[in-house]
Amino acid sequence: VFGTLASPGEALLFASSDTLTIDGKLTASNITKFGAGFVTLTQDQSHFSGQWNINQGSLQILSPEGLGSGEVFLNGWT
Repeated sequence: VFGTLASPGEALLFASSDTLTIDGKLTASNITKFGAGFVTLTQDQSHFSGQWNINQGSLQILSPEGLGSGEVFLNGWT
């Protein structure tokens, strides 16, 4: 939980050159990923409705509902 359950805050995830695996539910208003590494999500995040901001690296989704219902923004890609 980033913030509180009643008022979640933004989650800032950093994966330098390795893989950060998240095997659980994320509670946040929005999620922003930094770093050249991978973030791997293994669980259903269907409760999540915020936006994903991918600034660097890669995001790997291993569950059909792994992103929730929010939008995904690939920042800095050309």
